[in-house]
Amino acid sequence: MTRPQANDLATARLKLKGIKVIILDEVHHILSNSEPVNLFLKTFLQDSGGFCLITIGTGELHDFIYNDPKNDELAGRLLDFRLEPFSRTDTVDMISKAIRQFASDADIKLGKSIINDPYFSDRVYDGCKGSYGRCMRLIVMSVIHAKEEGATSLDIEDFRSVFDITFKSFNPLNPFEFSGWEDGMGAVERGGETNPADLLFDDGQQEFSAKKKSRKRSAKVVR
Repeated sequence: MTRPQANDLATARLKLKGIKVIILDEVHHILSNSEPVNLFLKTFLQDSGGFCLITIGTGELHDFIYNDPKNDELAGRLLDFRLEPFSRTDTVDMISKAIRQFASDADIKLGKSIINDPYFSDRVYDGCKGSYGRCMRLIVMSVIHAKEEGATSLDIEDFRSVFDITFKSFNPLNPFEFSGWEDGMGAVERGGETNPADLLFDDGQQEFSAKKKSRKRSAKVVR
């Protein structure tokens, strides 16, 4: 099957399903030093077969489309929109709501270590470096961890364990290993040469390792 035949077949199937909008995310990963690959992408973007085509990527994709003289025609066919990230305040609020909602969906209560911590959502935000997708993944995995442990409540220990296993390579500082947590990331940015350890935590707070204490288990879980 030739490329034009493959394109025609794909277009026919999409139209058969009534699909009118195509969203391509992470398109910058498709770019390469291979001319055939870039030619295919360029051809697809220029002749989308009557679909509304939305492409999402980093500055690398933007440069490919708008700063390469060879792609002048391509640049003329696509409108340039910048995606602005959620503000910290909005993201922390969404994290707080997600924790409550996911725990409720899993029929599990929130533990005191979460309820009594006014900065718990900030821990999640800073641990995931503001990535909304990673924040949601961390919350969901922590809820699952609590359920698998047969716990009756979701606690900071669940987040600590999941972070150590899944996110430590992304961020070596586990925000759930400390007794207090403030607006750490912003403080580091404002602090210049100041030691981040002096900025991330309240004065007088002591570092601690979350202890694996016995937990109340649901009677529904059989070990």
